[in-house]
Amino acid sequence: MKNKVNKKYFLLSLKREIPFVIFNLVVFSLSYLLPLGFNGGFKFDETSSLYYQQNLSTNYGFLVFMLAIYAVIIPVKTFNFLTKKKYIDSYYSLPIERKAISMINILVNIICVLVPFTLVFFTGSLITLIFHPKVIYIYYVIVYFILIVSFILYFMFNSF
Repeated sequence: MKNKVNKKYFLLSLKREIPFVIFNLVVFSLSYLLPLGFNGGFKFDETSSLYYQQNLSTNYGFLVFMLAIYAVIIPVKTFNFLTKKKYIDSYYSLPIERKAISMINILVNIICVLVPFTLVFFTGSLITLIFHPKVIYIYYVIVYFILIVSFILYFMFNSF
């Protein structure tokens, strides 16, 4: 019985956070894909007055900064149900333990940040790979996993 209730609450929480996922996708896209397209997407030949020097910069510094900011802001959003009496009463009336509610809220918010981040990061890495074939793609995968582990650790540190 508890697992069914926990699963239903998880799906309900995930469904409630769809606008937040879309917002994250837009923010990450504007902070990474847009500058990447303008910086790396346009090449000019040597006869052009706007000769483009091939820069192998990946431009994901602001994306990493946004992920670090989210790791500070999201724990506040995760535990906002503990701040108002109306929310506390409704959550205590659910047939779920408080620990399960907290864990579900943490998982939902991590998913709501990491799914858009993953989509934007790998789309940007493919754009970089297309326009800069000299870039070694395996480094993107390594950097991705380092960023994800760092985000989760920083998120958990700020949560508790």
